[in-house]
Amino acid sequence: MPLTYPMLMPEVGALAIDFGMPERVDYTSPENSGRIGGVQSGWPHFTLSLDLNNLPEPDARVWRSFVRSLRGAQRRFLAWDPWRRYPIAHSGGFSRMTYADGSAFSGAAGGWSQSITGNGDALLTLTGVPKGIRLTADDYIGLKWDADGSEPGTYDRRLMAVAQEDGVADADGSITVTVEPPLPDWTPAGAVAHLDQPCCLMKQRTGETKIGRRMLPDHIEAGSKFVAVQELLP
Repeated sequence: MPLTYPMLMPEVGALAIDFGMPERVDYTSPENSGRIGGVQSGWPHFTLSLDLNNLPEPDARVWRSFVRSLRGAQRRFLAWDPWRRYPIAHSGGFSRMTYADGSAFSGAAGGWSQSITGNGDALLTLTGVPKGIRLTADDYIGLKWDADGSEPGTYDRRLMAVAQEDGVADADGSITVTVEPPLPDWTPAGAVAHLDQPCCLMKQRTGETKIGRRMLPDHIEAGSKFVAVQELLP
């Protein structure tokens, strides 16, 4: 079958991951009063760094093929945290959870909204989720939608935010948590907020990625890693 993009990042082989910390370009602004102000330049982007040391050959083949297919930074892929497919409190999935109508919970919320507090914090509210579902600080929340002209259901646009506090869905199936970074203003109102395998669009940082030599008979050398940065697309 032909490969389709953005393709999902492999989940095999990684020994360590650095993911979920937005990369920021900020400038300090000293004031006459002695205070230090901060100015944000652009929008925060998530970065990814995967340690692929001593990959066994079956996993190494998967990663070599994946890196080749990206053609450097030409193609996008879907990045996610292989150790955090679901929220911490529901690490085994949502198999016993249901929507208000009794149907199985798929991980997708019925709706979402964001508000910004007076001090600039982003409050993300999910509605239409099972009563009692829990979010814990450091959980990922994903949003997905179709780009203009894309086939419906391809979800080739992705965003991700990280919960900064714990929360529990109330009896009406609503939960609100502070998130970082805030969702961009251009996020479509019809985007699907979801808690199952949250992803974001990324491109490889070719100058920092290194897939080492094959060390016979069955692994690649130490020092191999894969590095990428988020691409924000409306």
